[in-house]
Amino acid sequence: EGGGKHKQKNDDRDDDDVPITSVGNGRRSRKEEECESSNDKDGVVPTTTTTPSSSLPFVLPEWITPLIQNCSTSSNNGNTTTTILPYSIILPPQKELGKIAERNRRVLLADAAITNAIFYRSDKWNPIIRNDDTSEEGGKDGSSSMRSTTSCVTQAFLPVDNGDQMQRKNDNGIDYTTEPIVITSIHLDAQSEEKRVQQLQRCLEQSISLSSTPYIPPCFIAGDYNCELFDGSCVNAFLSKKECELDATTLQSSTPQSLAAAIEEGNAYKENREKECASALRLSSDVSPSKEQLESWDELHASVRKFTRDNFLTVKRVDTGCTRVAYDHDEEDTTSSAMPDETERTMGMWHLDHILYTPSTLVPLAKWSSLEEDPHSRKVGLPNDRIPTDHLPIAASFERHPHPRLSPDAERMVTESLNAIDSSQREELNTHTFEAGQTQAELEQQHRRKNNIITDESTTEAESLQPVKKSKKKKKSPPPPEVIQHIRNSRAALKVLKAE
Repeated sequence: EGGGKHKQKNDDRDDDDVPITSVGNGRRSRKEEECESSNDKDGVVPTTTTTPSSSLPFVLPEWITPLIQNCSTSSNNGNTTTTILPYSIILPPQKELGKIAERNRRVLLADAAITNAIFYRSDKWNPIIRNDDTSEEGGKDGSSSMRSTTSCVTQAFLPVDNGDQMQRKNDNGIDYTTEPIVITSIHLDAQSEEKRVQQLQRCLEQSISLSSTPYIPPCFIAGDYNCELFDGSCVNAFLSKKECELDATTLQSSTPQSLAAAIEEGNAYKENREKECASALRLSSDVSPSKEQLESWDELHASVRKFTRDNFLTVKRVDTGCTRVAYDHDEEDTTSSAMPDETERTMGMWHLDHILYTPSTLVPLAKWSSLEEDPHSRKVGLPNDRIPTDHLPIAASFERHPHPRLSPDAERMVTESLNAIDSSQREELNTHTFEAGQTQAELEQQHRRKNNIITDESTTEAESLQPVKKSKKKKKSPPPPEVIQHIRNSRAALKVLKAE
């Protein structure tokens, strides 16, 4: 990585991953240690893996294979311990793996499929297979039960029902064995903010659709986002910037809080939009986005906010640190012309990997450290002699909560408020209808009086000159212009009243 000759802004986001088959020290061994020691812990691990492409079913890399084997043997002070490793894997369908393998043979000259995957504890979680799924059931055969691609693998899980009624339910009596969680392992586009927005929105839509209740299910969306999710970016617009406690006190003061949060969010976006737009477009530091580019950026940002509002979606990010370190492509390479030891290029660091979650049902408890506690990698970059990957892995543990419910006082307040609104609106509609009808009757009466006076004066003289004829039934005449205008105005006012 680096090299210093590439002038185009890159933020060191990876356009294409290369399969890593080497085994070394560092975070990969940490994953092995977790698998050996987490037999009594719940675990669902989004990750990224590689699979060689062939006419046969997928073949996992050697360093991943032990995770899904039946057992693992370890020695400690001369004692041998056998640990059961009940991990299974969710991968995209073989057809999707074949597509990316064919592309990599053509572009990277590498006969391998790059894909996202989900490892899960098969003794703790059952993947949900829906009736409309066309792919095979997820499991050790590597097939996915969802409409997954190599850049977005989504799977819903239910906890394994061990038959213990006490363990099945939480303190609030919620049966978790009937409410799924949804895991997504994601790898967003490295070049386009618009594509990143589309990919993430599609994953969120699919996650929401997997709920078995009226609520949004607990969701994790983890992986390489290829962007830093800073204020001002469009992908950042998916994140919630405010908290909401469902109690009576908060409901009474929710309007000022919501207004203040909206103002703060709007200010943060305005202050950073130009910088983030330029970064996403990979413009040089001395070039600002054009008016048209900023308008397109604003439209994309607004579409994300509309999506979250329309779906009542609240998403947050685990506060993980930087995971990518390398020479900054924007920094001039002066080492070639300068004397040794006079100029030293510095490393740039980026937050490219993230874990998003739904805070209404998930509370983060702990997370892995990242580059802030790895001075060696900060100095020499990634990959290096200790860590064979170009991104540090991230991880977090969560506590699952039931969906928020209103407290009794808050529920009473909401019911009373809704009843008051309903009564007020009915009264306004009735008043409007009565007043409009009364005004129309007055206008029609005025018109008849005026018309009768004219008719009496004109027919008195005519009746004395003409013989008596049998009267014909008069046709109903249209309403006078002033009545027609009143009806139009009344309907327009009623439309506005209903909209309010």
